[in-house]
Amino acid sequence: MTHVIVACMRDEALFLVEWLAHHLALGFDRITVYTNDCSDGTGALLRLIAKQEPVDWYDNPGPYEAAGSIQKTALAHAFALPHVQAAEWVMHIDADEYLNVTTGDRSVRALTGLFPQAESIGVQWRHFGRGEVARWTGGSVTDQFTWAEAVPATPESGRLVNFKSIFRPGSFLRMDVHTPKFPKGGRMPVALNTEGQPLPVDAMLQERGSGYAAAAGQCTWANACLHHHHVKSDDLHRLKHARGDANGRNNRKRRIGSGFYRQVNLNEVQDHSIAHYRAAREAIEARIRAIPGVRDLEQAAFDRFQALFQQE
Repeated sequence: MTHVIVACMRDEALFLVEWLAHHLALGFDRITVYTNDCSDGTGALLRLIAKQEPVDWYDNPGPYEAAGSIQKTALAHAFALPHVQAAEWVMHIDADEYLNVTTGDRSVRALTGLFPQAESIGVQWRHFGRGEVARWTGGSVTDQFTWAEAVPATPESGRLVNFKSIFRPGSFLRMDVHTPKFPKGGRMPVALNTEGQPLPVDAMLQERGSGYAAAAGQCTWANACLHHHHVKSDDLHRLKHARGDANGRNNRKRRIGSGFYRQVNLNEVQDHSIAHYRAAREAIEARIRAIPGVRDLEQAAFDRFQALFQQE
């Protein structure tokens, strides 16, 4: 039973090694990453790592055929790859998202094994905020940024509710940002949340939209959630704003203090549950950093970050 991640990245060299190591520690068998327009060495890092780890790297320079979307162009290419089609489960996540499984042995298989009837499992975001870290000095994202929202967001809460899917590629015709699309045979797919409750599948059946229009009773972190570190320290958020969103857009909503920022910069309780993976993650990090050139590229990315975003 193989589990594959597909991700799209731009300028994520500061966090790449930890993110890869974390998800390999969860038991994902292969991670396929697309990059575009990187200026911090993310592509060069992936090229080195892919030589020795179960990681694939694809440059995604365009032209972008899927409605001009960088992200959707990458997902269309990824979904046609033989190893993605052959996988039992595939998940599309971003470099600021870290899966945390809280059932069984805490592996990704412990999650998918709960629901053998499922064709898609929606894993809800848990937003993590900046906490007390205004200036980043390096180190682990998951170790440092531990302040988060206290309860799952619901539509009634006024907070940002969203899910990412781990799904069976053999059941669908397309992979989209938050959900797979178009179940084969035109039938109704079996989509569940991490508690095993059915989720709405409207977006899977139509061209527009990507996500689950979940009601309050369907919002849950039972058994798993997706730690969403959209907000880190202030200087890292300035880096993220300068880089732009998944499609290269630089918009005002992502500025520090914006309405969107306040929605996702949630610091209500501390949560250290993801530390369960730390020892395994650090062992994989050490293995990756032993690859010649990896440490040098990480250091160069950090030096660039300091020069551009930490100058007083």
